[in-house]
Amino acid sequence: MEKRIVVATVLSTLVILAWWMWVTPPAKMLPPQTQAQSGTKPADQPCVLSGNDASQMPAVGVPGKGNQKAVKVTDTVLKFNSFEVVFNSLGAKIKNWYVKEKGNCLTDLVYYPADNSFVPDNFATFNNLNFNVITQTQDSIIFSAVTDNVRIIKTYELSETGLHKLEFQLTNLSNKEKVFPLNIPWGPGIGSTPSDQKSEVAFTRLIGLAKITDKSSKIVKLKADSHNTRAYNWIGIDNRYFLMSVLSNESFSKALVNIDKTAIGKLPKTDFVSTVKIPAGKSVSIGLSFYLGPKVYSELKKTGHGLDQSVDFGFFSSLGKGAFYSLHYFYDITKNYGVAIIILTLIMQIVLFPLTMKSYQASKAMRILQPKMKEMQTKFKGDPKRLNVEMLNLYKSHKVNPLSGCLPMLLQLPIFWALYQTLSNTYELRKAPFIFWMTDLSAPDLLFTVSGVPIRVLPLLMGGAMFFQQKASGTTMDPSQKSLMYMMPIIFTVIFWNFASGLVLYWLINSILTLAGQYIVMRPKEA
Repeated sequence: MEKRIVVATVLSTLVILAWWMWVTPPAKMLPPQTQAQSGTKPADQPCVLSGNDASQMPAVGVPGKGNQKAVKVTDTVLKFNSFEVVFNSLGAKIKNWYVKEKGNCLTDLVYYPADNSFVPDNFATFNNLNFNVITQTQDSIIFSAVTDNVRIIKTYELSETGLHKLEFQLTNLSNKEKVFPLNIPWGPGIGSTPSDQKSEVAFTRLIGLAKITDKSSKIVKLKADSHNTRAYNWIGIDNRYFLMSVLSNESFSKALVNIDKTAIGKLPKTDFVSTVKIPAGKSVSIGLSFYLGPKVYSELKKTGHGLDQSVDFGFFSSLGKGAFYSLHYFYDITKNYGVAIIILTLIMQIVLFPLTMKSYQASKAMRILQPKMKEMQTKFKGDPKRLNVEMLNLYKSHKVNPLSGCLPMLLQLPIFWALYQTLSNTYELRKAPFIFWMTDLSAPDLLFTVSGVPIRVLPLLMGGAMFFQQKASGTTMDPSQKSLMYMMPIIFTVIFWNFASGLVLYWLINSILTLAGQYIVMRPKEA
């Protein structure tokens, strides 16, 4: 293999390593959660993964009455096919929002820190005001409370799919106009499974879908500040797999964004603010729509409002979406995302085979020219310009392009990024099993651990396949180039060690197919 190809390969590897370190910075480790830190646990579910006990919440006094007598807060649960919600009477807030996932597990989207450093007040209305439940149906709940001569009727209307509604009816019980403040908070952060929470800090964002024109919009990351909600289709907090978003609303015209430091890092928090004027003895109604749940791309597309744009397909988003739809199509046929990845890799190899074949032919031609190139290097050692001219003439006379060997690898890089984003950020591939111990293609495969060190089979197999691939393509290289090329499988194995097993599976199959192509195309011609 010619030296330029070696240099290009090394540079490509360095780009991969730098990009991986920049995009996925290390997060602080979480201490293991104990049962005391777990949430209100539905009796029919075996594995609730986060939350907080109602019994640990303090008794409170009712504000505005001068009465500090303790009152007992209560929980109310609404159950749906895909999620369960625990409401707490203190502020009529969302205490737990459990998403039902594979394995009959519940993941709480309300984030509670392991050290109990704060108690979240998600969607609370005056977090020290105790509400009463006045009506509860299968898909709605109505709370009531009185403070400062204003009766608050707070209604949650929840939907099995799509958007939910939160509405307020505010009645002025006095004989003077009231200017009544409303504040709808969420955060800091959004929940995930405990095993993911330490890494999700790096992916947690406070984002808005900014309006560019009437027909176009784009996702922007919001900084700590006051933002006009009218400039956005929606504002929300998300991580890789879950999203909380509030749609643009004329009543709640301002979103206050804060960054709170928690036990595991800095997490965003937002408050949707409204100031309501209530005439004496009159009632005023306002409300908002919100989404809270997994970022299932196909479902978010159906929901509309651009919520699907919260799914991050990366810089090469078109390729990422193409990979997603392709994997989804093959999954519908095979019912296995691992097999779908193998089929997609095979098809990509077939599409790129003409370029790959030219790469093999260029490599073989460069080997044949090696003796003549060394003669020229010796002959024109003191005249670099003449050497370059003679080299170019040599390439032209033999119709060889020394850079053609790099082209297939360069074309693979955008596909690699796109597939990485797809496997890492699409909920459909979360916890998708392959075979044997590989039960989650979006996470690194784990066979067992030795003294705390994870032993992963796919990266080792990938490194071995790359070793034989490099050996097959570099048999006539000088010793220094051979040493460098044999280091590549080790470097890639280290880089891929903690990558999603689906991505490692793709690169493993790609290396095996490349090795097979080298054998089929090159060996018979050498015989």
